[in-house]
Amino acid sequence: MAREFPARTAIFTFGLPVFSALQFVNGVVHDGSLPYIAAFGAVAVAFSVILTRYHVAAYRRKKLDRPRDGR
Repeated sequence: MAREFPARTAIFTFGLPVFSALQFVNGVVHDGSLPYIAAFGAVAVAFSVILTRYHVAAYRRKKLDRPRDGR
């Protein structure tokens, strides 16, 4: 999947964790509530894992459903 869709794979795999890390830095710089920021980061990373697993499974299923050569 990473070879055929590199941008989509990168966004789903690394986009949300990077965004949550930036939110954490923003919260530290502006004296935000760290427990809420940590909870948001944990949920964003968990969602990223679930979303990536879903797209990998859908990709594998689509690959299995393709017709074979001449059959």
